[in-house]
Amino acid sequence: MPDGLPAAIIFNSYTSGNRMEEIQGLLAGRDIEVEILECEQDLDPYRKALEVDLNAYSCLIAVGGDGTFN
Repeated sequence: MPDGLPAAIIFNSYTSGNRMEEIQGLLAGRDIEVEILECEQDLDPYRKALEVDLNAYSCLIAVGGDGTFN
């Protein structure tokens, strides 16, 4: 990743189920370091996206309710 920065993942286990291990495995298999920003309340995904310091990460990944990530 650029400058050795990790990727940030906004992950809502309420809508994405228990797929975090699968997603972490896919990224680790590509040698991508990640930091999980796990959501705990209804509006956390929005709050975390607005509050995240984008300079601290190489990219921001949002995991959707159907398990997709962008």
